[in-house]
Amino acid sequence: MNELIKTGYDMLYLSLCALDNVTPDNELVQNLDNDMLFDLCQKHSLTSLVYYALAKVITPEHKWLEANGKAVRKNMLLDLERAKILNFMNENGIKHMPLKGIILKELYPISGMRQMSDNDIWYDESYSKALEQFMQKLGYTDIVVGKGNHDNYKRPPVYNFEMHRTLFNKSQEPFYTYYKDINRLLIRDKNSKYGCHFGTEDFYVYMVAHEYRHYSTGGTGLRSIIDCCVYLKKYGNEMKFTYIETETNKLGISDFEEKQRMLCLKLNRMCFNMLYGYEKEMLEYCFSSCAYGNFENKVNNKLKDFSKDGNITRKSKLKYVLSRIFPPMEFYKNYYPFFYRHKLFLPVCFIIRLYKGIFKSRKKIKREISAINKQK
Repeated sequence: MNELIKTGYDMLYLSLCALDNVTPDNELVQNLDNDMLFDLCQKHSLTSLVYYALAKVITPEHKWLEANGKAVRKNMLLDLERAKILNFMNENGIKHMPLKGIILKELYPISGMRQMSDNDIWYDESYSKALEQFMQKLGYTDIVVGKGNHDNYKRPPVYNFEMHRTLFNKSQEPFYTYYKDINRLLIRDKNSKYGCHFGTEDFYVYMVAHEYRHYSTGGTGLRSIIDCCVYLKKYGNEMKFTYIETETNKLGISDFEEKQRMLCLKLNRMCFNMLYGYEKEMLEYCFSSCAYGNFENKVNNKLKDFSKDGNITRKSKLKYVLSRIFPPMEFYKNYYPFFYRHKLFLPVCFIIRLYKGIFKSRKKIKREISAINKQK
């Protein structure tokens, strides 16, 4: 077992101890590679969770205490800022729904345990201009609106909001079509005229769908598995899994959902000796992916999409390169809507992308070429 995998299992064990308020094994903690564990936790956004487990046995180094303090502070700041945004939406009749981590963090036993990199909120996209103007008034200057499926708003020191017009891009089928008519799934909040939420099963289905999209492209980190463990521990006994099976079948992810659920049920019971081979593979793939996946995984998975049997060849590599130079029209629809609507000017868009590649994304392109050459 290489050092990354060993440290990954240590990180997993300590995370589960923290969730259950269990004192971890003293010998294991004393023999940890502290620096490697800290670095891996930072990459997976699990530093705060693991900190609470370590603190039951030892006095963690200052960097652990500092990282935990920053995570707690960031969550508090995002909560306060989000309250302003949701209040604006309620006052202006904008239907909205907090997503993912905003809901999941409340299920963790201690505030700040579930680290946040941003806040995701779905909203009625017909109000995108009004929202943009409001965010500008709040001082947001790093703004991307109208590209992909969400608008991005950033402001120092830690504020990062992804405002979703749709839950998935149009190119992400069947997910886009399933969630296109999102109103059929929404439940109105009791204390908010325009605030909404998913039912317990529908939140779970969306959580798994979102994770699968990451897992099948660039990969997803251990925090996604931990989120699933937390959710199943809270709601697993009351969820209607016949409904979940029906809906995940529509999305083509029923097999993924079942395998991950069985894995999480074992992890919640600390049954490491009962893990099947594919469950270990799932965990170890997550260990190597970091919180939001990694570039090499993304390239590798895409190359496999271009091969007939999953074996990467020179032909599949060539197909991948051509798809990056000449992307499908869906790409322009999501990221260059002007040129999608005015196809006569697509050659201009090609020149713009070429300019960006040469002068702004050179390092990224070199990294992508290197990732392609590594794949066999």
